[in-house]
Amino acid sequence: MIREYAKLNKLLFNNSVDQPIEPLTQKPEVVRTSESNGVRKRRFAELKILQAEGHSIKGIAGRLGMHRQTVKKYMEMQALSRRSHGERKMLEQYFPYINRRMEEAPALYLKTLWNELKQLGYQGAYTTLSEALIYYDIRIGKKASKSKFPQRTGSFFKPSQAAMLFIAAKDKLGRIQLKMIDDLRSKSDELRKTYALAEAFRQMMTNKLGDQLKHWIDRARASGIREMAAFATGLLTDYQAIRNAMSLHWSNGPVEGNVNKLKTIKRQMYGRAGFDLLKKRLVLAPS
Repeated sequence: MIREYAKLNKLLFNNSVDQPIEPLTQKPEVVRTSESNGVRKRRFAELKILQAEGHSIKGIAGRLGMHRQTVKKYMEMQALSRRSHGERKMLEQYFPYINRRMEEAPALYLKTLWNELKQLGYQGAYTTLSEALIYYDIRIGKKASKSKFPQRTGSFFKPSQAAMLFIAAKDKLGRIQLKMIDDLRSKSDELRKTYALAEAFRQMMTNKLGDQLKHWIDRARASGIREMAAFATGLLTDYQAIRNAMSLHWSNGPVEGNVNKLKTIKRQMYGRAGFDLLKKRLVLAPS
């Protein structure tokens, strides 16, 4: 996943329908605000759904690409308030400059842009600029890569996050996350093979199909993907135990649980208890 990171980021980003906004060809004064109002209302509605499902502020911010303070404010609101038209106008006159800077420096930091706009006469605070860009659904440089899970095709993704998608059950993923998996598989032959192997391994673990383990190891070692081959080779070092874990319904969990209980009781006595007292406490302890 890490080796494919740079290539996939570029492919997904360039082929996405969620491209960075194009330079404006019309004057800022005639920019339609109805579209931005629609974006804001849509975000508010999505946030309320996630809030009702019990998601945290941090989780909602990551999924919707919003600032946590904005999420917190929206969660406390029963209805979406009207935004000041003056605030929008104050930023709209700088749209041509913002679009030009986004083209010149795709990884532009928001704070850098804010300092540049101040030199041009922009009087809004840093947080005002940040919220206004969120309002217009404009993502500046590094800010676009802060999502906990990639929510749009073409968003920057982290290898660790994509790996989580590959090992998750499909019924646990949303429509957008499933589309992300399909996009990654279609852009990389290695990731297509990796996903097939990961899904087969997950099925073995879930459905106790230990008799298929040897065949899976052979497939992984012959896949040409060195990370999967190394993992499969490592399984051979304790093959029988792993096969039993994937085949048998028995577990050493109860044994480990009793060992942990004994250690806990012993520590509670701070080394002052003899064997007889420890035995009595263990026997009488609730199971």
